[in-house]
Amino acid sequence: MFRQLSASVRKDTESYLNGDTDAQDYAVRLSYRGNALVGNLHVPHGGGGSLLFPLTVRRRFPF
Repeated sequence: MFRQLSASVRKDTESYLNGDTDAQDYAVRLSYRGNALVGNLHVPHGGGGSLLFPLTVRRRFPF
Protein backbone atom coordinates (compact mmCIF):
# COMPACT_ATOMS: atom_id res chain seq x y z
CA MET A 1 0.00 0.00 0.00
CA PHE A 2 2.81 2.41 0.89
CA ARG A 3 4.50 1.96 -2.50
CA GLN A 4 1.24 2.40 -4.37
CA LEU A 5 0.51 5.64 -2.55
CA SER A 6 4.05 6.87 -3.13
CA ALA A 7 3.74 6.13 -6.84
CA SER A 8 0.43 8.02 -6.99
CA VAL A 9 1.92 11.06 -5.25
CA ARG A 10 4.88 11.02 -7.62
CA LYS A 11 2.63 10.73 -10.69
CA ASP A 12 0.42 13.60 -9.47
CA THR A 13 3.45 15.75 -8.73
CA GLU A 14 4.96 15.15 -12.17
CA SER A 15 1.62 15.96 -13.76
CA TYR A 16 1.41 19.22 -11.80
CA LEU A 17 4.98 20.21 -12.62
CA ASN A 18 4.36 19.52 -16.31
CA GLY A 19 1.34 21.83 -16.19
CA ASP A 20 -1.19 19.08 -16.85
CA THR A 21 -2.95 19.56 -13.47
CA ASP A 22 -4.08 22.79 -11.89
CA ALA A 23 -2.89 23.79 -8.41
CA GLN A 24 -6.25 23.29 -6.67
CA ASP A 25 -6.69 19.74 -7.98
CA TYR A 26 -3.10 18.89 -7.09
CA ALA A 27 -3.52 20.26 -3.56
CA VAL A 28 -6.62 18.13 -2.98
CA ARG A 29 -4.90 14.98 -4.26
CA LEU A 30 -1.70 15.64 -2.32
CA SER A 31 -3.61 16.30 0.89
CA TYR A 32 -5.61 13.08 0.60
CA ARG A 33 -2.75 10.82 -0.44
CA GLY A 34 -0.21 12.48 1.84
CA ASN A 35 -2.51 11.89 4.79
CA ALA A 36 -2.89 8.25 3.76
CA LEU A 37 0.90 7.89 3.49
CA VAL A 38 1.52 9.25 6.97
CA GLY A 39 -1.34 7.21 8.39
CA ASN A 40 0.08 4.10 6.77
CA LEU A 41 3.39 4.63 8.59
CA HIS A 42 1.63 4.25 11.94
CA VAL A 43 0.09 0.88 11.11
CA PRO A 44 1.85 -2.05 12.80
CA HIS A 45 3.94 -3.84 10.21
CA GLY A 46 4.63 -7.06 12.11
CA GLY A 47 8.39 -6.74 12.02
CA GLY A 48 8.40 -4.66 8.85
CA GLY A 49 9.39 -1.61 10.84
CA SER A 50 13.00 -2.72 10.74
CA LEU A 51 12.79 -2.64 6.95
CA LEU A 52 11.31 0.86 6.83
CA PHE A 53 13.39 2.33 9.65
CA PRO A 54 16.60 0.27 9.96
CA LEU A 55 18.66 2.93 11.76
CA THR A 56 16.10 3.58 14.48
CA VAL A 57 15.77 -0.13 15.19
CA ARG A 58 19.51 -0.78 15.47
CA ARG A 59 20.40 2.21 17.63
CA ARG A 60 19.99 2.31 21.35
CA PHE A 61 18.98 5.75 22.50
CA PRO A 62 20.17 6.99 25.89
CA PHE A 63 16.74 8.15 26.99
